[in-house]
Amino acid sequence: MPLTTPATALAADWIALAVILLACAALVSTVTTSAWTPVGRMWLRTGSVAVLFAALTAQVAASGWLTGGDGPTLDWLMAHRSATWTSIAKFITNAGGPAGTIAIGVVIAAFLTWRTRRVVPGAAVLGTVAIAAVANTVMKSLIGRERPPVLTHLVDETDLSYPSGHVAGTTALVGVVLLVYIAGRPSRVRAGIAAAAAVLVVAVVALTRLYLGVHWLSDTLGGALLGTTVVLAVAAVVTSAPALDIRARARRPGASQALAPAG
Repeated sequence: MPLTTPATALAADWIALAVILLACAALVSTVTTSAWTPVGRMWLRTGSVAVLFAALTAQVAASGWLTGGDGPTLDWLMAHRSATWTSIAKFITNAGGPAGTIAIGVVIAAFLTWRTRRVVPGAAVLGTVAIAAVANTVMKSLIGRERPPVLTHLVDETDLSYPSGHVAGTTALVGVVLLVYIAGRPSRVRAGIAAAAAVLVVAVVALTRLYLGVHWLSDTLGGALLGTTVVLAVAAVVTSAPALDIRARARRPGASQALAPAG
């Protein structure tokens, strides 16, 4: 008797849906409910996104309904390729790769250390990117998902597919830079613009990986969720330990340290 029957597969799909809805409800409550403390709010956000990542991972491992858009997305993008878009996609994917992410992270960390005369902001950037990279490598080994067929590839890729390392690394990098920026308490408008820019960067990198035919749609979603989980975990730690001042602004003599963003 097979370990997975249609009935058990259907039950798993419903369970995954219920878990996703509960996690989304928890995330919404961190915005709409004022009862949460800043520390509790950040840890709840971290846990909720981690649960979303776990639910997607379980669906990918079981080829569940959340992977239903993988094939059609790949087919559509393959049908809309052009030489110009291919050149642009290759340039972006090279910049957003592991080497590019690390290089950009080192430059940003060095700048923050020089500007603030403190190690913490730069260490937060490098640590977040490093943790995301390790977590991504571990998850690839655990899930063991193969990439789309080689005939769809426009660049050479030989490792496993889920989650996308490019997207996870980019999410971790732009996410922690956003965290450092928001810790300086900019205006709501500036913070909103910065957040929108961060989302746009991640979306563009994810799109290039799909366009180049080296990832499934669920791979990129998994990479974004994994990177976000790491960034939120760092934010939760910073919120829990006010002494960890990650503000990007230079420290003034006698200035008190600021708490991490509460909202």
